Amino acid sequence: AYSLNGDKKRANNKFQKAISLAPENRELQMDYTRFLYGLGKIDKVIKAMNNFVVENSKNVEVLLMQANISFWKRDIKNARKKIAIIKEFYPNTDITKSLENEITNTTATYIKSNFEFQTDSQPLEYFANHIVTGKFISCFLSPQLEVSKYNFSPQKEGALTLKLSNQFYFDKLKLAAKFTFGAYINDSDETDWIGDLSFTKNLFKNASLNFGYAKNALLGTIASTTFNLTQQDLFGVLDYNNKYIVLNAAYNHKFFEDENVITSISAWMVSQPIKIKKMVNVKIIFFNIF
Repeated sequence: AYSLNGDKKRANNKFQKAISLAPENRELQMDYTRFLYGLGKIDKVIKAMNNFVVENSKNVEVLLMQANISFWKRDIKNARKKIAIIKEFYPNTDITKSLENEITNTTATYIKSNFEFQTDSQPLEYFANHIVTGKFISCFLSPQLEVSKYNFSPQKEGALTLKLSNQFYFDKLKLAAKFTFGAYINDSDETDWIGDLSFTKNLFKNASLNFGYAKNALLGTIASTTFNLTQQDLFGVLDYNNKYIVLNAAYNHKFFEDENVITSISAWMVSQPIKIKKMVNVKIIFFNIF
């Protein structure tokens, strides 16, 4: 009743008290698992399941939960394994169709292209074509290739960038990493390397930290049409939200080959929507500092 009325905290307390009184009651354990699953408390769902689910369970509801959890944790192999078991029991079922479609879309080889045009008063214009292709294979193998071709005007030079990247996901550490390495090829200068190494770490509930290093081509200036210009960044971004606020704080240390350095710190905080008379949503911006 508490759960249906949106009082999740009291519902959780009552579930835990009931389980302490009847720890062997499987139906109660299953109800609590459904409750946690509905809240998206994935790690707690797994812990709750360990209390009553046998290793080779034939409970289709449990198997479907396990399949979805494996997919959310990017364990595609185990998700497919659970789907196969469900289909052994119910070969004509459609309950796995939605998940199967998501797995197909996630693991499909993709290719996308976009075009970019920039103009300013230097005068300089450039037209660029970007092509990206990649494929998700596993938590540790998700390669992506990006090719970008730039044509400058009125200068006749051009430039080409090639980037090969891979993403890694470490579920137990709540950490994602991305490594990119590539080349910046300028028609009028020598080839230079570009790339980045970044990490995204879940710190605690509703908080995450993104940090790393990047070296990229600096385009959009007349100088960059005649010789290679690159910029290097050391950065960190903290994101936090709860039912009251959304907070972002960032640090960036940018430096160039001529020893020029630019350091910036920024922060902003916005309220979550505030309901007034159950009809009007209001957001308040507390501050915005650069």
